[in-house]
Amino acid sequence: MTGDRQNVERGSAPTPNPTDRPNVERGSAPTPNPTDYTKPLPEISAESKPFWDACARHELLVQTCRACGSVQYYPRGVCATCWSPDVAWTPSSGRGRVYTFTVTHRTQARGFRDDLPYVLAWIELEEGVQVMSNIVGVDPVKVAIGMPVKVTFEDVKDGLSIPKFTGR
Repeated sequence: MTGDRQNVERGSAPTPNPTDRPNVERGSAPTPNPTDYTKPLPEISAESKPFWDACARHELLVQTCRACGSVQYYPRGVCATCWSPDVAWTPSSGRGRVYTFTVTHRTQARGFRDDLPYVLAWIELEEGVQVMSNIVGVDPVKVAIGMPVKVTFEDVKDGLSIPKFTGR
């Protein structure tokens, strides 16, 4: 992904370039023992598989409509603006700002109790789309609306990494 952003054909993901991956948090720690991961796992569909394959390579993708130029996130088979099926996977910078957030202090949800307190946030990416995710590696009391963040990935099992965000 040097120079211009690389658009990728629908249904395929970009070829990784290990020397030029601006949206990867280098050195992000994998889950200590991925078999111990107890949170819900995403349901991977044919539409979302290229997204999750890219996440496994620590790359964040959004979709761009070739007909109208709209950028969208979450993965869909058609453009949410013009309904064109001509959407392409596009690498995201992985940078954004906190749009809004909440700090959870109590939960009965399996897998989440060990992470209390945790931050759930809407992140507005530089590409203009919003992503709901967790903010990790930041004291919850220091999270603020407008705070700059970047993507990082939690490796939860072989071939599956969950995008999360941390301060930048």
